[in-house]
Amino acid sequence: MNEVMKSRLFAATIAILALAHCAPAQAEIHYDIRAGIGIGGIAPLPFPEEIREIYSYSPGFQPSIQAGMSDMLSTKWGVRTALRLETKGMSTSARVKNYSMSITGDDGSSLYGFWTGDVDTDARNFLLTVPVSAVYQITDRLSLDFGPYLSLLLGGDFSGEVSDGYLREGSPIGDKVVFENGATSSYDFSDSYSRCQFGLSLGADYRINDEWFVSAALDWGLTDVFKSSFKTITFDMYPICVRLSVGYSF
Repeated sequence: MNEVMKSRLFAATIAILALAHCAPAQAEIHYDIRAGIGIGGIAPLPFPEEIREIYSYSPGFQPSIQAGMSDMLSTKWGVRTALRLETKGMSTSARVKNYSMSITGDDGSSLYGFWTGDVDTDARNFLLTVPVSAVYQITDRLSLDFGPYLSLLLGGDFSGEVSDGYLREGSPIGDKVVFENGATSSYDFSDSYSRCQFGLSLGADYRINDEWFVSAALDWGLTDVFKSSFKTITFDMYPICVRLSVGYSF
């Protein structure tokens, strides 16, 4: 995320919190809990030319649980904040060409170069997320919310293996190390995850009755999931996820 985007995200958060601070005494405060699952992954944007074909993709099991508070400032507008424990991730298999890669040899040593061949990846983020959203009540049953979120990484995994291809050591024209006849090598970039993630969320709640509701939300990450010092993967990777939840308000 560049400095301009960070400034805008910070300004949006302050503006939403300021609305909550200025709420009239008669504002309605509601509490809710919700549990759900996520569908999404960690995607490069724009899509890099190094990835030539995606064989398979699976979001896996991405549960979330959230406790939140909504402060309705009027009959139409309000502010919502929450604490959410969640998992974001994916499993993919792809064919790549000249893909920057650091693999681990049988003796535990690392070998850096440019990989052409198959890549299998398992990625998981375990996060504590704080969303702050403006809420617009469309009808008695339907509401929309939009705003920024901050996620803190509690743990994560980004690892996999390469196979059926070759590695050019050091550069795209370096010495060739061939992997064939079922030979594989592993990689693990889990320690290179960034501790914080910023993004925007757009969601909708539909009330079934006075207590129960269902919701759907799109979380769009604006920051690379890896540290800025991590250079092995040469393009930014962003978390993008749709969450489907069931909630109870009181």
